[in-house]
Amino acid sequence: WARQADVVGARAQQAFRLRYSDPVVLGSAWGAHASLLYNRAAEPYRVGGDLDDGAPANFNAFGYRRVGGLAGADVAITRLSSIVLDARWEDIDAEIDPRTLALGAGDARFLRGEHSQLLTIAVGYERDTRSDPVLSYDGFRVQATGELGLPALGGDYGYARFRAGYEHWYPVSGRDHVLSSHLSA
Repeated sequence: WARQADVVGARAQQAFRLRYSDPVVLGSAWGAHASLLYNRAAEPYRVGGDLDDGAPANFNAFGYRRVGGLAGADVAITRLSSIVLDARWEDIDAEIDPRTLALGAGDARFLRGEHSQLLTIAVGYERDTRSDPVLSYDGFRVQATGELGLPALGGDYGYARFRAGYEHWYPVSGRDHVLSSHLSA
């Protein structure tokens, strides 16, 4: 929750996310995960002033609501590697004045009207050699995911996104201290 900004059209902001994960379903090589989300917020956009002037009077905002979720499964290839499959759906309602779109207002220029839907599918790979997923003191984790949104799936947005990450934990002084490095793109 965040308070309302001193910008025309702003509102108090709320965001909620609920997640569930079962890494081993009924003793099989399959795992399941899901998340639900609800966001009610406002996106500011510049209406005046210099680019380096962040005064609230230089901005207006449009309100929006996002409701949706993600459901997926993962299958273990080996004890340390898995493939992840996800499907995501979001219903988006934006309070956009047509004059707002004419200004090229922030993220509003990417919205497909006042009501739209986002549907995506994703495939990923993960290799995890960490000694413990919560309090790691040794090992590494590699992740790569490709996500695709296609209007042919029934959504309003077409795009592709690729994410990759590498994390490594190094024990220092035995297991009393740990140094970790994280890289993502």
